[in-house]
Amino acid sequence: ARRSERWKRLARHLRAGDYARRFPRATELLRQVASGSAEPGFGSRLEEALARRDVEGALHLLVARPGVFARRLNHLLRLCGDNATRKRVVAEFARIAPKVSLPVLVRLWEYFSSPGPDALPWRVVTIKSGTGIKTTLIPSTRHPGHADAAVVRTVEEALRMRASLGRITVDQQLYEGHTVPLGQRSASPGLRTAGRGTRLPLPEGETIRFFLHWRDLPEAPRGSASANSRGIRVDLDLSAFFVSEDLTRTEQIAYYNLRSTAAVHSGDLTSAPDGAAEFIDVTLPEALRQGWRYVVMTVHSFSHHPLSEVPECWAGAMARGADPQRGEVFEASTVMQRLDLTSPGFNATPFVIDLAERRLIWWDLAVEVGEHQVANLDHSTNRVLAHLLDLLEGRRMPLAHLLTLLADAVVEDPDAARLVFGEGGIMPWQTERILALLAPAEATADKMTEKRIGDAATTTDTERSG
Repeated sequence: ARRSERWKRLARHLRAGDYARRFPRATELLRQVASGSAEPGFGSRLEEALARRDVEGALHLLVARPGVFARRLNHLLRLCGDNATRKRVVAEFARIAPKVSLPVLVRLWEYFSSPGPDALPWRVVTIKSGTGIKTTLIPSTRHPGHADAAVVRTVEEALRMRASLGRITVDQQLYEGHTVPLGQRSASPGLRTAGRGTRLPLPEGETIRFFLHWRDLPEAPRGSASANSRGIRVDLDLSAFFVSEDLTRTEQIAYYNLRSTAAVHSGDLTSAPDGAAEFIDVTLPEALRQGWRYVVMTVHSFSHHPLSEVPECWAGAMARGADPQRGEVFEASTVMQRLDLTSPGFNATPFVIDLAERRLIWWDLAVEVGEHQVANLDHSTNRVLAHLLDLLEGRRMPLAHLLTLLADAVVEDPDAARLVFGEGGIMPWQTERILALLAPAEATADKMTEKRIGDAATTTDTERSG
């Protein structure tokens, strides 16, 4: 097993014998771990096979655990010494792929469709924690090759096998740019929610106005981190930073730099007893003339209150005309997108604007962006820019593509369809309805899994399907 000596040292220092009467079985297990006499389980045998580069041995174990097989597929392909072995690995995965959960299949499709380490040197991994969703960066281990396309085809075939939507029609123009809305449990509620990486066209107009609204706490939440620090005064900061196309130049607009050639900040407010708002106006043509390709909207809790505790905390973007000063400062009719900021963290990055393509890219990820974090212009080592590069260059499965794969048939005539994805039916931002429709596909996969496991399970190692 990996890091076995560390586990042995931990088992010794836990002093399990002190709790032997209360937890006899746990104590015995820890004793076996510490002494090295524990019987190797599935994980240990798999790690040993991979360490020996024993592809056949690993395959023999993984076919009984489809979910684990899917997650270790890239590792297994890296161990293959020739194309024939890679083909065998993909063929074995194809046999069990229909048993893999839909979210994992979608992530596999995205992973093997994305560029290799030359374009994406870092992978962004999302981790659930007690304080919400965190991300970490790990070096990419992709070795792009012929097997990638075969894996993508295998995933698509596995998705077709669980078709459950019946006859559908999809408005391709309306659904263009929308990605599969996975990970919505970590997404912020909003006016119209979408999958991360979704690219929405900007309305006509020369100016985009970012906005942030919040209110002070009526009282410090009992037991919260803020109860013993800043009290009820809440200081949130709206910021934005421009990035060049090659990610080598940046410029920030924030409370310490309120104006640039292409943007202007409304000013820094440090409390909101009756509610407060900050704005940033970005002039799109001028930003392009200055050589900027992207502008990223960010929110930071300067008073260190978790955003989830702040009342009436929301942010968004408005489309303004050539003269952004005309009309009300906040005009509801011009709002393109709005998010309720409900993250238990202190930062939010709701959107990215692609200035050249005039697209709003849905990010909604708690990537910490501070004054000095985009100053390091080496994007291979800068955390923020590495996250941005993953958003821009990584592939996301188009929502329309997934719906097509899960349909029994796709028809042009809405009257001939069981489900209409478009005007008069299900809109692409109705993510809860869409996810509910995907649930039967998961149930179909579960039934297939139960039947095959019932036929094949003969040992305790094959009782779980992963």
